[in-house]
Amino acid sequence: MKKILLMASIALLTLNSADAQQYRQNARIRQGVRSGQITAREGMAIARQQKDVRIAQQVAKSDGVITPGERRIIRREKAQVNNTIYRTKHNNRRRY
Repeated sequence: MKKILLMASIALLTLNSADAQQYRQNARIRQGVRSGQITAREGMAIARQQKDVRIAQQVAKSDGVITPGERRIIRREKAQVNNTIYRTKHNNRRRY
């Protein structure tokens, strides 16, 4: 167990902050699905939102420069996904 935690922490240190945030969000989703706090359908919907954020990042990077406006939009979309994860985990729906 300690070995897995050590490897995960090293992996997080090597990722940039955007990737680390994505990794943490995916971990929260997996934990929610495992515990039953998030249904499979809710998990897929959140994954779709995360995919949209990744596409927005790729589009912003496509011209070589991420403008402050693009950065603001991406940050807002990430916050929205984060809030969706929280609301979904705490909506009292259970997978049995």
